[in-house]
Amino acid sequence: MKTRATLILIMLCIMAGGILFRITFEVDKLEKRLATLNRDIKENQLKVLALRADWHELNRPERLEILNSKYLKLQPLKSSQFLDASSIPQRVVPASLVTRKKDPMGEKGSLTKNYFSKAPIND
Repeated sequence: MKTRATLILIMLCIMAGGILFRITFEVDKLEKRLATLNRDIKENQLKVLALRADWHELNRPERLEILNSKYLKLQPLKSSQFLDASSIPQRVVPASLVTRKKDPMGEKGSLTKNYFSKAPIND
């Protein structure tokens, strides 16, 4: 009886050791993955900071003004360029373009009713 209990305890200890080894291995793998992800996050954050700095540099008003005068030659809007909404003519759609689509349900009821009423019945 003692040898049987001892054997069972030894087997349980071996199984527990194997399970513990497997869990430890998986935890190590997950910790490496976490470290890699954290490193990638830091790198991406630095890239975002660099891109934001570039964006702010490219959108400086002085720089945009120089580029405008060199390439586009745009002028500021004048108040005479604005209209009242009442001065804009209404768009008229010709009656030939206004068509009423046929009802997909048909005149006699639902599509399924029409479909099944024409289906042959096989006995």
